[in-house]
Amino acid sequence: MALSRIDAHIGKYEKIAIPDKETREALVALIERFAQAEVPMSAIKITRNTAQIRVSPVIKNQILINEKKILEGLKLITGKTLEEII
Repeated sequence: MALSRIDAHIGKYEKIAIPDKETREALVALIERFAQAEVPMSAIKITRNTAQIRVSPVIKNQILINEKKILEGLKLITGKTLEEII
């Protein structure tokens, strides 16, 4: 049996590793723009069209005040729609 290079087989799984990376990056940029707060990508988890953000209550309030603008911006940038931010 001939040995093949492993990267030839792993390439097809490259996009599966972090499917929400683009969405999380866009959320970080939009939060910085509209809520004037820095949120690390590791604090954002996306499940069932909902973004869960684990930050201090003060930052979360700023995000929730600007939630509509952030979600509309996300739709324009990525084409993905989220129902809410919690």
